Amino acid sequence: MPKGGNKTGRNGPRFVQIFHWIMDTEAWTTMPSGAKMLYIELRRRFTGSNNGEIFLSHRDAAKTLGVHRNSIGPWFKILQERGFIEMTRGPHLDIHQHVTDTIIAQMEAGTPPWRKPWTGGGGAAALPLRHNGEPYRGVNILMLWASAEISGFTSERWMTFKQAIDLGGSVIKGSKCARSVFYGTFEKDDSQTEHVTEGAKGKSRIPFAKCNNVFNADQIEGLPDAFYTLPEPARDLGTRADPELEAFFAKTGADIVTTTDPRAYYRPSTDQVHMPPIATFFEAARYYGVLGHELPSRRETSCPRLITCECSDRLSW
Repeated sequence: MPKGGNKTGRNGPRFVQIFHWIMDTEAWTTMPSGAKMLYIELRRRFTGSNNGEIFLSHRDAAKTLGVHRNSIGPWFKILQERGFIEMTRGPHLDIHQHVTDTIIAQMEAGTPPWRKPWTGGGGAAALPLRHNGEPYRGVNILMLWASAEISGFTSERWMTFKQAIDLGGSVIKGSKCARSVFYGTFEKDDSQTEHVTEGAKGKSRIPFAKCNNVFNADQIEGLPDAFYTLPEPARDLGTRADPELEAFFAKTGADIVTTTDPRAYYRPSTDQVHMPPIATFFEAARYYGVLGHELPSRRETSCPRLITCECSDRLSW
């Protein structure tokens, strides 16, 4: 943070000094007012003896400035990008935002695992279980389903690093954890509270959310065989191709490859769209919906020949 000092009058209140050369810069004049308020608050907390190192959480900043907590993150980012501050410690994980982002990412991908429209594959088909076989509940089902689908896991078992060791296993080096959320309450002595739980007079129950790092059994070696699950085999449901839609997608010029691999994806290295067999889909419409989703992935990688076909009016959607 640029040095410039906070001044304290002998008998008056403290005030923040910001140099004119800072205020005249384009970085300052074009900065949102909220980011300026945050910067001034950071400067106010600089005492001259803390070497410019200031701890300010998103929650405390939002409370001090009287704004919603979601506004603080972007303001910190602006200050950092424009060189007004250096972030020495990243923000704490926002559990609720992490849950929301995970679910939205899968919805935007077009094939969230809880409604995958074809047969075959692994972890997304079964309810995720804890190390002891107890099923996960609530939002953890969606989050771990999504993680299993993204990584291609086939086992439904999830556990922490310590739980894996206790079961005689070892997490494979380089494995990345997923996150599960534990919701609970704890009691707090509070003689002033108006909310008193039954049988605990003078105490209130405070809800909390705790994030746990967990690994899928496929990432762990040495577990009993019961922890590993074979992938669900693809089933031939008899779904047939639609000739008109086949002709439409053929005109896009896309190289569409079909194999027994039960995944739909775009491979940039070969400029190919991979699809599972249409016969394994519950409906033909779902097959073409997934295929239509994968084609824009080619556009996002700057493919020069995407969808320049001439199509009939009825098929040009």
